[in-house]
Amino acid sequence: MIVPDKRTLTVLASLVIGMTIISGLLLVLEPRPLAPLGDVTLMSTEVDVQPEERLFSKEAERQWDRIVIHDTRASDGSADSLNAIDAELGKGGLAYHFVVNNGSEKQDGLIEIGYRWQRQESGAYFDIDDTMTEAVKVNNREFNDFGIGIAVVGDLDRKPLTDKQMSELIWLVRQLQKQYRIPQDRVFVQVGSGQFSNTSLFREVHFRQQLFKLIP
Repeated sequence: MIVPDKRTLTVLASLVIGMTIISGLLLVLEPRPLAPLGDVTLMSTEVDVQPEERLFSKEAERQWDRIVIHDTRASDGSADSLNAIDAELGKGGLAYHFVVNNGSEKQDGLIEIGYRWQRQESGAYFDIDDTMTEAVKVNNREFNDFGIGIAVVGDLDRKPLTDKQMSELIWLVRQLQKQYRIPQDRVFVQVGSGQFSNTSLFREVHFRQQLFKLIP
C-alpha cells in the first residue's frame, strides 16, 4: 500500500478546505428567488376564500401611508414578464407590489401579488441615481419605502383599462385604504407619458369617485 507523503496530504487538505470555502461563498452570494413567489393571485369575485386574508396575512407589516399606480407602458404583460424586465434593469425583480392584468398574458382583472408585498419590502418603481438632486432622491426613496406600488398592464396613451381591470383596481385600492387608513389624496395615479397630468384615457374622475375620501 502506497502511503502519501506529508506534502501530498497537505496539498489535498488545502484543496478540500478551499473548495469548501468557495462553495459556502457561492451559497451566500446566490441571489434570492425572483417574484412572483408561489404565484399568489386574487380577484374580488372569489368565493372559496376571503381575498383580504391573502392581502393582509402578515405577522409584521410596514407603515404604508400612500398608494402609487403606474401603467406598464406596454399593451401586454404580467408579473412574470415585468419581473424579468425589472431584473434586467437591476431592480432585483418585480419593482411593484401588485400587478393588475388586462387579459393579454393572464386573466383579465387578475391581481398578482409580487414578492415585495409578500415579504413586506420597499418597492423599486421610482429610480434613484446620481444624476438626481438630493431632494429628488429623498422623495423617490420615501415613495419606494412607504408607498404601495400597483402596476396596471397596458399603455394608457393608446388604450384605456379594461372594465374588469378598473373594477379590480378600485377594489384593491379600497382594501388597502381601509387597512392602512390611506385617504384619497394619498392615492397617486401616474399613467401615460404626460409629465404633469394623466392621459385622458384613464377615467380618473370615475376612479376617484369610488375611493374612500375619509376612511370608515
